[in-house]
Amino acid sequence: MPNSTTQFEIVSDEMQEIIGYIPSWITRWGITVLSILLVILVVVAQYISYPDVLIAPAEILAKQQPFKASWFRSEQFMAYQLKTKENQQVAKGDTLLVEENLKTHQKQAILSPIAGKVFLTKGYQDNARKQTIWVMPDIDDFEVQLRVPIKKSGKVRAGQKVQVSLDEYPANEFGFLYGKITHITPIRIENVYRVNVALENKLVSNTGVSIPQQPSYIGNAEIISTEKSVFNRIFGGLF
Repeated sequence: MPNSTTQFEIVSDEMQEIIGYIPSWITRWGITVLSILLVILVVVAQYISYPDVLIAPAEILAKQQPFKASWFRSEQFMAYQLKTKENQQVAKGDTLLVEENLKTHQKQAILSPIAGKVFLTKGYQDNARKQTIWVMPDIDDFEVQLRVPIKKSGKVRAGQKVQVSLDEYPANEFGFLYGKITHITPIRIENVYRVNVALENKLVSNTGVSIPQQPSYIGNAEIISTEKSVFNRIFGGLF
């Protein structure tokens, strides 16, 4: 009578052969499918690209800034006559304020050097009695300057696209301002490079929103530098 242990070992060996056997057609199809998938991934990786983006602080300044004239009573013999009022439109050369020395009856007029709208403010941290006349001109042109950090600054070139988001006007609500780099000052000033940008559509954002005019804005700019495919980013250093 055959030994039961021997029979079990024979059956066990046969089962292992059946379980371990992989039909040749599965192997061939598996290799083929994997090869096709790999080729598709390589092709797709060559066509999908995204740019390098460099972030830099941005400042937008109106080329014509507001004019201001301040005064406060420092002496009892000085008198001031305000010749304008809030929201008044003044022309260049209009009288804004007359200062008179009561001892000598000498008068001095302060004239507006620009045309614009008048705003009056009172009180400052340095002097609570200080008063100021502001003349706000119509703004039609701006200068945009970026302060590009040293790291990766070598990738920045004239003609590259820039999108600017403003601190006071969030991009998710107002959109971005688009522009292009026009000039790069090749000198490090305060550990940054100064880069000038021309806005493509002035203060109209990419979503069509007109940003309210004011003399200055601050924000951040994204400089869009060279675009590379996913394939080149992964394997570029190997070739």
